[in-house]
Amino acid sequence: MARKARELCDTGIYHVMTRSFPKKLLFYNDKDKEVMLKILRKLQIEENFKIYAYCLMDNHTHFLIDINGGELGKVMKKFNLRYGGYLRKSKKHEGPVFRDRYKSKPIKNDTYLIEVSKYIHRNAVDIIGYKDKPETYEFSSLSLYLGLKKDKFIICDEAFIMRLFGKTQKNARENYYKTMFKITNERIKEIEFEVERSEYRSEKVILLRNLSDEQIRNFICKKTNTKEIELNLKYRRKSRKAKALYVVFLIQFAGKRAKEICSLIGNVTQSNISKLCSDGIELILKDKFHKNLLDEFIEMNSKAIAC
Repeated sequence: MARKARELCDTGIYHVMTRSFPKKLLFYNDKDKEVMLKILRKLQIEENFKIYAYCLMDNHTHFLIDINGGELGKVMKKFNLRYGGYLRKSKKHEGPVFRDRYKSKPIKNDTYLIEVSKYIHRNAVDIIGYKDKPETYEFSSLSLYLGLKKDKFIICDEAFIMRLFGKTQKNARENYYKTMFKITNERIKEIEFEVERSEYRSEKVILLRNLSDEQIRNFICKKTNTKEIELNLKYRRKSRKAKALYVVFLIQFAGKRAKEICSLIGNVTQSNISKLCSDGIELILKDKFHKNLLDEFIEMNSKAIAC
């Protein structure tokens, strides 16, 4: 039987769930959960999607993801391969890690956006020791919503939802916590039927993903003081950082695959492209100058839409 096509959404926001096979775990300890969040952070730099809420359980995960003009399938394929590879490499897991495909449901209105965030955060009450204090669970974004800790992994944009709960940070946090347990599974199902009658509208900014190689190349060369020809020189250490950024930007904003990029920067191998991409992501994560370059380019090449 053919697989059912996924329902797409104009807002680009989805509730995404992944699950392990029966009697198997996704996480064997806290380190595994930290590794998954680090993988997501690097993927965010690579694909520029946003996470509005999350909760990691031992055998499944929940995320509220804004694909930000990109492709959810592409992000999830990379996510599954990288985390699955980590588990197998650590010799904790044999065979497939995730059960079936990831599940996704589109978020089409304000109400559903809010309720799903609460539903995700409520998962922690099923963990021993967290029934009465889910906000203290380390691998959930609830503590970020309530201002109890900083985002150690820098992956969650909780402000997008919290803006709906009050004009001040304090009021928003109080209002969110007061309504945390007023959502039921039945209510979630009811909201799913209501989405056709109530549109979610928000002036959100999405990234343009069809930019030309020339636009990206000109920006990188200008901002890093690199000559265009240096991006094509195979063994030019001086231009390696610029070349690494160039690769990341080509993937993000031009939708280029590794095979296509090979011919753009001097006929290098796909493994070299992968290494350059990893180097570029590390530069953006660890160096303020390179992070600012990414932010500037995003601001220059985004558009506001009414979803």
